[in-house]
Amino acid sequence: RETPAPRIPESFIYEYKVVSAPEPLSPLNEKSVVKIKVSPTTHRDSSWLLSFNPKTNTLISVTETYTNGASTTHANPYQNDSWMSGFGDFQGIIVDFARIPVPNQNEDRVIRQEPPSTAEFTQQTRFSNGTCQVTMTITEDPPAYTVVANIGWQQGKKWWTKASIKQGSQIEIAGELIE
Repeated sequence: RETPAPRIPESFIYEYKVVSAPEPLSPLNEKSVVKIKVSPTTHRDSSWLLSFNPKTNTLISVTETYTNGASTTHANPYQNDSWMSGFGDFQGIIVDFARIPVPNQNEDRVIRQEPPSTAEFTQQTRFSNGTCQVTMTITEDPPAYTVVANIGWQQGKKWWTKASIKQGSQIEIAGELIE
């Protein structure tokens, strides 16, 4: 039996830029949608448009635009809740996004779609010393196929500060905020 060759880590840099936000930005405005464009700066690859609902602070949809100009839009199957994508839905980018509890209190919960057509996942949220750490775990078919997303926010930062997606014991993708 052959041992697979170790994977060589690749490094990419993406720019996150707010391209659309209603003025004034208010969670009371039912039609408010904040759009963030994610573009690669170190290589030629797809770009993404992340659409957020500021009222619930949730990711509504992700549109991937390929290098040939074609695009695909994925809607949040959990609607106005956290979103954990299935393995292989997105390559080279972390789009998993947690709905953070208000007020900031530690929380463990299960997120499921009604009616269920997407796998449910667990979300553990912990607050400590100006940080918020979220761990989301999903088990897809076949059983024991587990994907874990770890996302950390630092108070006062504009985006998550560290995130990673792990399949089994293998980290598939990791990111860090560069300011």
